[in-house]
Amino acid sequence: MAMTTPCPGCFVYFSPDGFSRHILNTTNPACRSIFEQIIRAAAAPDPDDEALGDSLAGYETGDEMEVNLDTSGGADGGASDDIDVAWLDHEGNQPERGSEVPDADEFPWDGEEDDEGGIIPEDDGALESDGDEEPWPPPAVPGDFDLDQSPLPAQPPQPVDENANTATGGEPVKPFVETLQSSRAGEPLPEHVLEPGYSGYKTGLAGGNNQWAPFNSKLDWELARWAKVRGPGSTAVSDLLGIMLQDKLGLSYKNSRELNQIIDTDLPNDRPRFERRDIKIAGETFDIFYRNPLECVKALFADPEFAGDLLLRPERHFADASKTDQLYHEMNTGRWWWDTQQALDIKKPGGTIVPVIISSDKTQVTLFGSKQAYPVYLTIGNIPKNCPCASGAVVNLFHACMRKILAPLTKAGIDARDYPKQLLVTGIKSTSCPKCKVTKEDLGNPTAPLENRDLEGVLRALMPVSGDPLEFTRACKHNGIKPVVHPFWEDLPYVNIYRSITSDILHQVYQGIVKHLISWIEKLYGPEEIDERCKRFPPNHHIRLFMNGISSLSRVTGREHSQMCSFLLGLIAESPSLRVSHSVSAEDQKRVVRAVKALLDFAFLSQYPVHSTTTLQQLQDALRRFHQDMDVFITVGIRTNMNFPKLHSFLHYVSMIKLFGTTDNYNTEYTERLHIDLAKDAYRATNHKNEYSQMTIWLERKKRFFGTRTSGYSPYCRPGTSSENDEASDRRSVAISRLVDDYGAKHFTIALARFIVMIRNPDLRTNRLIEDKASDLHMYLSSVPVYHVAKFIAKYPAQADDESTTLDSIHAKPARKNPTRNKEVVPGRFDTALIRDSGTATAGDGLTDYRVGQVRVIFSIPERSILRLFHGLKPPKYLAYIEWFTPFRQTPEPDHGLYRLKRAYDPGGGRLVSVIPLVSIRQSVHLFPHFPRQVLQEWASHNVLDTCDNFLLNSQTDRYGFARLR
Repeated sequence: MAMTTPCPGCFVYFSPDGFSRHILNTTNPACRSIFEQIIRAAAAPDPDDEALGDSLAGYETGDEMEVNLDTSGGADGGASDDIDVAWLDHEGNQPERGSEVPDADEFPWDGEEDDEGGIIPEDDGALESDGDEEPWPPPAVPGDFDLDQSPLPAQPPQPVDENANTATGGEPVKPFVETLQSSRAGEPLPEHVLEPGYSGYKTGLAGGNNQWAPFNSKLDWELARWAKVRGPGSTAVSDLLGIMLQDKLGLSYKNSRELNQIIDTDLPNDRPRFERRDIKIAGETFDIFYRNPLECVKALFADPEFAGDLLLRPERHFADASKTDQLYHEMNTGRWWWDTQQALDIKKPGGTIVPVIISSDKTQVTLFGSKQAYPVYLTIGNIPKNCPCASGAVVNLFHACMRKILAPLTKAGIDARDYPKQLLVTGIKSTSCPKCKVTKEDLGNPTAPLENRDLEGVLRALMPVSGDPLEFTRACKHNGIKPVVHPFWEDLPYVNIYRSITSDILHQVYQGIVKHLISWIEKLYGPEEIDERCKRFPPNHHIRLFMNGISSLSRVTGREHSQMCSFLLGLIAESPSLRVSHSVSAEDQKRVVRAVKALLDFAFLSQYPVHSTTTLQQLQDALRRFHQDMDVFITVGIRTNMNFPKLHSFLHYVSMIKLFGTTDNYNTEYTERLHIDLAKDAYRATNHKNEYSQMTIWLERKKRFFGTRTSGYSPYCRPGTSSENDEASDRRSVAISRLVDDYGAKHFTIALARFIVMIRNPDLRTNRLIEDKASDLHMYLSSVPVYHVAKFIAKYPAQADDESTTLDSIHAKPARKNPTRNKEVVPGRFDTALIRDSGTATAGDGLTDYRVGQVRVIFSIPERSILRLFHGLKPPKYLAYIEWFTPFRQTPEPDHGLYRLKRAYDPGGGRLVSVIPLVSIRQSVHLFPHFPRQVLQEWASHNVLDTCDNFLLNSQTDRYGFARLR
């Protein structure tokens, strides 16, 4: 047998030649440090220097991760609560925002973590044997894991700038960028000398050295901010101030009236004021409240918070030097910006494009009653999507109001989303496409021609509005629009309103087709059966568990529909229902699964923050596959046709992404959230008399507080937890006997012994020799420190010192009693994870280079035992006891496209187990149990991983899992 050499940086065994190639080409910081030591030793050899030899003999974990330990102890008085693993980039630095591990807060539809353990049971459906009678061998230990890899999978395959990776190694690469060389867009104007952004605000305060000006102190400021941003009504605030001793507290106001006067007169305002105008339609007068949109655009463009990030020129990004694989992400990478800049340079050289994005939606501001508002939100496309902002304020009334509001933009040289609002904006009739001329009967036809609407023809039809009414009506009907009197967009420069109607993930995907899809599945399989299956999924960081099912939910939000997408396929994959078995053929059931799979693929692909020519082809292919099987819903009697506009809108997604960048540039999820902050909360702050005037005043005052840059207050700061005791040395341990009984780690001692033997004797390459050595090993251990949660965290530069982002987590906690709920038993939770398998033949980063295991124990070796157990070698600091599943096959299963997994057993019939370094874990994974025709009642969320042996790997927990696991 050839001699092998272990690399002390990554724990991988190499032949001598293989180790040389590895150490020369590695990007792992730990391995690179070994290489640097070799170079230094070669440059200045010293026969008496044993440092190099010692380091090569040991297994150094290096400084590639920071681990924060919660040492407060678990509820059982034994284990600590969690480990926070802060992953660094390939150079050993914290990843910046937008790098290959993104901020989870940027994606509002990701699932939520449930800290209380499992909520969904699994089924151990009777799968036929695959003929694999021999036991699966465990992966080699210690596992191979590159510490420079992120804990979550890379972003969608084609890399772009700071937030993408190569498909093979996860190495970030720079795209090939092409700029419009002839354009002077974004150049400063030398004749305009402006005062720096913060200076003007500071000058307006006139507070001298008082950083809390115009307030006297921090207490004075914080009480004022609470009263206007979070507090009760004005009367209640005045009553509170009347009780308090203002003089002793040093407050600068005695009641709400004085506080309002300070805000209105002394706090500078960097946003335009609201204006009020009357609009008369059909003899009736309506009030509108608005801000000058041109001033809003100027305020956003001049905001110093965005100065270093503004997108000023169009660019073309490519993943390859041949420029065949184009990338789309920010709005300035789309074709519209490039083409419009070229047109602008002809008319006005040096002009800079400022795309104005308008979003409007009706919202009810009262819980009961019919009080409604039509807020209009405005932002600009120059602001990158990772720092979103917004500012804001029948058919003919809408256009009259919008025409008045947007009048200033007609000289300066737009975007609506929700389908009813798209019809309202464009004047198109219901059941029509607001972008193309497709007929009602062809909405479900993927091969129907997508002829763009003729803007010039529409404008000609609208011109004779003052002439013959009948002629006007006929002209509008001929062009497929309603008789709108002077639509607001008719004079806006560089605007084709039909082109400006963008894709809408919230209303078209989640509140549209996914909502329909869920109802179709419930009708086909039965709501009772669907609910029972929902209750039996195991927990996972990215999965929200609906313990009461989903069929009885009312007023389901887009976020909830997106959460359902993470397990929808698992409800029906290979799991026929009693309801459909006699009325629907087996082939039609497969077609239903394929259609659901294709539609969910489209939903995840459409949300990629970076798209390439390749991923856009995948998006088109997903839609093609859905169209290929969608008529099955007609065949089984659920639908009579598939002609509805939201499904047809999917045909425009690829062209929209190419024009305006990825869908998160214009996602209505962001503006929907503003309804609460800027409409509903504003209404609740009024006395409900002349409420709209009060709402605008409340919004202006609130903005003055959030606009205060020099006060020391940041609205983005959140309180964190102290970790000053993280490295406390007196953390308590758990007895190994308890690990066997409470954690289910039945073979913990022998698995740890095998791990120690392989560290001490890397030349042992057969299981028999390892087992013999392990059986003779004296452990010197009766207990080990145990941790219940390992968190994958990222620290971004924009976050405060006590802030971090949890990207993923893995729980390994036993059942315990809840002291706050009559000591009821909280079930245990032992998550499954994707683990680097160092025993694979390849050394890549594909799915077959990993293996799934259930994490039973997360622990470390006590310092006092390391020397005796490892004979001077330094083992990984954190370890995990794993129960293995079978390796991945080369391809997933047909129809549903998921990988099949089973429990792996040793020759004696016991579960195959290992101890591995914690850093070998790539991410958590979620498993679907293989449901039989009728769900077994003994299955529950907390025990299904133990009671079921056959599973499918969920590839749709979130979009990053989707990119890696499918």
